[in-house]
Amino acid sequence: MTYKEKMAIIHKWLILRRRIIAGGEHVDIVDNGIYERMMPTGVAKGPAEIFNIRLEHLSDDDLHNTIEEIRSFGVYAEFGAYDDRVTMALYGKIPAPKDDVEKGVMTWDDLPCYPDTLENIVIKQITDCDDSFIDWCKFLDDCEHNWIFYPAYHFHLIEKGKLFSFLAYVDNKPVARAAIIVGEETAALDFIFTLPEYRWKGIDTALCQHALKYAFEEIGVNHVASYGFKWDDYAYALFTELGFPIIKVNDI
Repeated sequence: MTYKEKMAIIHKWLILRRRIIAGGEHVDIVDNGIYERMMPTGVAKGPAEIFNIRLEHLSDDDLHNTIEEIRSFGVYAEFGAYDDRVTMALYGKIPAPKDDVEKGVMTWDDLPCYPDTLENIVIKQITDCDDSFIDWCKFLDDCEHNWIFYPAYHFHLIEKGKLFSFLAYVDNKPVARAAIIVGEETAALDFIFTLPEYRWKGIDTALCQHALKYAFEEIGVNHVASYGFKWDDYAYALFTELGFPIIKVNDI
């Protein structure tokens, strides 16, 4: 795959993950053709964000007005990578490229030969809306963006084959979670979280290796996307250890 094709996969993943997070009737998503806006609708907490922002086709006046409109909502906006005209309208300059995150897309041919799961770890795929899915949902409670999962609102995504959820247990205690999310043109390893006291023990690595093998061997996806923030030693070490091929500008 080319650099452009791989970055298109990353872009589609970032849209897909927000639709997964929005989940059900507790969050509305409206697409006006320029951006998508999701807002919670009831008493349950949910994300308020603007994403899938498409600005290149706008005239200069419409571009300026749309940027002001997006910022006026006062919620997180996921601006992407744009041409120089849009970038100047957003920031008033061309920022230096950031080197704080590495993105990867793994294909079947890239899948490493992972070792067997450690004997003290039990990995379970969640197929029922029972205590295990309740435990999986409890792992993430992002107060900043309200990226919260609810059994009542999100289990239908498992039933529809869009969310494949996994838990790792040590001594019958759920200590780590991960998921494979699947859309029409992308798949990703996502929603990874490990209890702090169980990090750096190989548990999250084994869990994610299991999820990746399941994605290719059982779901039958063509590729899986992921990324690692360089400033987060724990997350970046996990991303690196899983063997994701790093996306490079000279990919052909």
